[in-house]
Amino acid sequence: MADTLKVIVPTRFQAWERGAKSLARGFARRSFEWNLANEHFFGETQRFVHVVSGDLKRSGQERVELEHGSLVAIVEYGSDTVDYAQQELDRGGEHDFFALAWESSQSVFEAVFGESWLRTVASWR
Repeated sequence: MADTLKVIVPTRFQAWERGAKSLARGFARRSFEWNLANEHFFGETQRFVHVVSGDLKRSGQERVELEHGSLVAIVEYGSDTVDYAQQELDRGGEHDFFALAWESSQSVFEAVFGESWLRTVASWR
């Protein structure tokens, strides 16, 4: 007689699977909004970056990448010829353009995923 393997998928798991699929669809829609939020943050860093020659400001770049299933917003400053971005940030105060930009734009990031995530998690229960 052959061994039999029986797999039963409980209803709750099916609800989780539907929730995960819904989250994935929402994730695709939200990636556009996440990119817009990052562009907004980058614009704020451009507004606050300390300008002497303009090289630091011009070295700024922004992008959104998918890493291990997570959307990652990236804003970078510096290059081979502009190597003082970290020194500016370390000076703090009006030179810490990342902190100043974050203060003025963090609510934009919070608004992107907040409600959608809560609805999806609630659907899993």
